Amino acid sequence: RALCSLAQDRVWEESKEAMGQLRELKAAKRNVQAKLAELFEQRKEQIADLPDLIEERDMLGKCIFQIKAGLTKESDTADLKQKQKELDKEIRRRSAGTRVFFKRKLELRMQLDELHTKIHEIYGRQEQNERRRQNGTWEETAHSSAWDDLSDSCHLKA
Repeated sequence: RALCSLAQDRVWEESKEAMGQLRELKAAKRNVQAKLAELFEQRKEQIADLPDLIEERDMLGKCIFQIKAGLTKESDTADLKQKQKELDKEIRRRSAGTRVFFKRKLELRMQLDELHTKIHEIYGRQEQNERRRQNGTWEETAHSSAWDDLSDSCHLKA
């Protein structure tokens, strides 16, 4: 009977510890999700009306081509070319952060995946303890090295 009580106490302590770890992991998850949302918002602001600029640049390119081919009257080609160069420059400026954006997005997604995995491991451990409790099999639930590793890794920097 005393052994059963000790095992029950150990499972209860492990359950409380798991709940604390879950709170930490979920807070870290929310933090990473907020950073990901901020990253998307920054990228959205950076791109803004980029598709419209590309379309305008392409239209200017067609006009210049038609003038050079003699299909339309020659107006002020120099102004059109200058406008096209300005659009090219603006498009390059706005597109410049693409690699950085996707790299940071991948890093944040990997952090989220890691946090999800740890959260599911804790839920699995809790379900296992709950089944033991319901079945009345209060066998020795030694602290496994996997549980210690999980506990140590909960302090992840987001």
